[in-house]
Amino acid sequence: MTPANSAYPYKRKIYFINKNFQSDFIIRFCVLAGLGAVLAMGLVYWLAMNSTTVAIRNGHVGVHTTAEYLLPLMFQTVSLEVIIGTIATIALTMIISFRIAGPLYRLKMMFKDLGTGNLSTQMHLRSDDQLKDIAQAYNDAIHTLNIKIKSLKDISSMDEMKRELDHFKTS
Repeated sequence: MTPANSAYPYKRKIYFINKNFQSDFIIRFCVLAGLGAVLAMGLVYWLAMNSTTVAIRNGHVGVHTTAEYLLPLMFQTVSLEVIIGTIATIALTMIISFRIAGPLYRLKMMFKDLGTGNLSTQMHLRSDDQLKDIAQAYNDAIHTLNIKIKSLKDISSMDEMKRELDHFKTS
């Protein structure tokens, strides 16, 4: 590990932490947005069926229902909206999930480290991360455990050690 990475051993180098969650979210959001757009287009079409529009196309005058006149325009607009919405959804999902999944990933790795008995790590998050309170609670718990273990190491008799260990709550 390089010195720059030793301060943050669980720093992510990838953007997709939980690929299934992120891709499912993107797909569901885009499908929902697409369905909303189609529903809106259908509503406008239905409301415009009872009116007529006079249109001049290529020098020809035509009388059509407003719905028939608007349908191609609505289809183009909705298609463009869905494409732009999909791109924006992918970008925003990546940015937001990066900000959420990154700290969760680090917390998960810290707990795995804790499970192996490593009590020397501290969790460091950016100052604007939402999980900084959890990181601080984790760091406080590690600090408290280190103090208790140090006091256990200093105990000379087994009876004293048993009394100290009785203070720990276990399942």
